[in-house]
Amino acid sequence: MVSILLRMIGWLMSEALRPDLAALILVLRLSFSRLLSPQEAFSGFSRSAVIAWIARFILTARLNCTGVSRALGERPSRWAGDSPRQMVPGMTLLSAWLSLAMNSVTATAVVRPMAVQADR
Repeated sequence: MVSILLRMIGWLMSEALRPDLAALILVLRLSFSRLLSPQEAFSGFSRSAVIAWIARFILTARLNCTGVSRALGERPSRWAGDSPRQMVPGMTLLSAWLSLAMNSVTATAVVRPMAVQADR
């Protein structure tokens, strides 16, 4: 168990693996070493919050890869100009509006790439 944890700490500190991949490997190694039962190892995936986070990562990556976040991020930049005083309230209102219709985490996943692109 200690060797598994030390290896994970090394991977995370050296940034050899992404944190999500390191966490998945950790769960699998603990399961294969019988320190966790299969039910314990994958019980987190039965929670809606975990699925929402996974969906957030997938949605954000797809928005970045397809260029949608760049296209959407340019609009708030044009409206607000270079002024953070105008950009922050605009992004806040957009996030609040989206949160009315969907999960807050998903709304963040939609607005985050736009905010990053607008910041550039």
